[in-house]
Amino acid sequence: MKQYALIAALMVTVSAMGGEMIFDGLASTKAKFYKWGEHHRAQFLDEGGPEKQPAFSLASDNPSTAPMMALNLPVDELKGKKVKFSAWVKAENVRGPQNPVIGVKFMINYVTTDKKQEWPEGASVGAHRRGTYDWTELSTVVNFPENVEKVTFYLGFQGVTGVVYFSDINGEVVE
Repeated sequence: MKQYALIAALMVTVSAMGGEMIFDGLASTKAKFYKWGEHHRAQFLDEGGPEKQPAFSLASDNPSTAPMMALNLPVDELKGKKVKFSAWVKAENVRGPQNPVIGVKFMINYVTTDKKQEWPEGASVGAHRRGTYDWTELSTVVNFPENVEKVTFYLGFQGVTGVVYFSDINGEVVE
């Protein structure tokens, strides 16, 4: 009986700490991949990610028409929550000007009910990286206000050329 009480206490502790996975594998199947806007500019790879997980790639040979995919997320699951977004990313021959706001994009944007548009600081990560690099986890934490009415997750390129791969894209409540 003590063993069951300990397990129940641990479950309550873990639940109170957050860690609820609210967006799991946002592009882990073709059906989920097809929900992203501009998915036609990417290639779904059944075993293209780390440890043969599903992935997708985007290629750009012209910085002014670099592809960007967008996914509107269900706001009710985000209102008033602190969420960690993460993905595994790798790149080949990413070239472009050294500018901290352009490059490989992994970013969040939201709009509130009073029509204020926010690009949270730190919600765009990986843009500064150039060249070729192996699978690297990128993550960012966003505090969503109660009055959020639209949330968009962006992946892709801005103002650079090369190939980028994304895999294991998730969102998890952290508080």
